[in-house]
Amino acid sequence: MRAKLLQENSFSEQFAEVVAGFGLDLRITPDGSRCPACNGLIRRVEKEKISDKVSANTLDSYDYFWICSNCGQVYWMGRMWRSMIRIVEEVKERLKKN
Repeated sequence: MRAKLLQENSFSEQFAEVVAGFGLDLRITPDGSRCPACNGLIRRVEKEKISDKVSANTLDSYDYFWICSNCGQVYWMGRMWRSMIRIVEEVKERLKKN
């Protein structure tokens, strides 16, 4: 097992250290990802098939949805998704500078 002692203090700086130190591919794609709740595979689903699982406002606000094939948790590109993208972009910028 490989390990890395992190020298930085902020989360984004530590994240950049891990990505650089282990040569990770830094991209976020929901297709083929795993559910954080149960580790099941996440697959894309038509919004009509999950209309009973999310609010009407969410259905109206988003076009793309994913569902866990194991536990049924539904995901969409909302506020948390935008936050992850922002962090990834920040880390990519840090890596370019180094």
